[in-house]
Amino acid sequence: MKIWRLALLGAISLTLAACGSETTSTEKVENESTEGSDSDTEQLAEAAVNETFEIDMKKSQVVESPMEGTKGIYIEYDMTNLSDENIVPFEMREYVVLAQETDTSYVYLDPSYHVLDAFGDSSYNKMVEKHNALSNELLPGKTTEVHQAYYLEDENLPIEVIVYDPVTGLESETFTLNDVQ
Repeated sequence: MKIWRLALLGAISLTLAACGSETTSTEKVENESTEGSDSDTEQLAEAAVNETFEIDMKKSQVVESPMEGTKGIYIEYDMTNLSDENIVPFEMREYVVLAQETDTSYVYLDPSYHVLDAFGDSSYNKMVEKHNALSNELLPGKTTEVHQAYYLEDENLPIEVIVYDPVTGLESETFTLNDVQ
């Protein structure tokens, strides 16, 4: 189902672009990590803005959920509502897409990775609370923490973060998470 959404989003983007809509800029931001950080955690300095929301990446981490049996990439970012209306962070997450380029393909990472148990049994309830909070409406001008986990294609390849504008369906900004460990 997610693949169909991405395909539809791509088709809408191409249609709008062909109709002469304004072009968007792509910005690559170099990754900055802080000293003393855990080898599995990377402190990030990437951000993206569109007319509806702004995201400011906080961390990315390779995780391995016992429910999955394969590695995933967990990201956390602050989301600020820039619109005049309430938004639901859970719904806005679909406009933040991760991708990797392999030797043969450009792969959109699947955002359905089960992450609730990826940090051990003691953090399960905390992760459930964080997940449930994503369904609360975010008021205009307010910020909340958002998390998402994706199936990882190859932990040795850079991960591109593509942020789409929910209003136009067009790509608003792109940046790369480098050296995910």
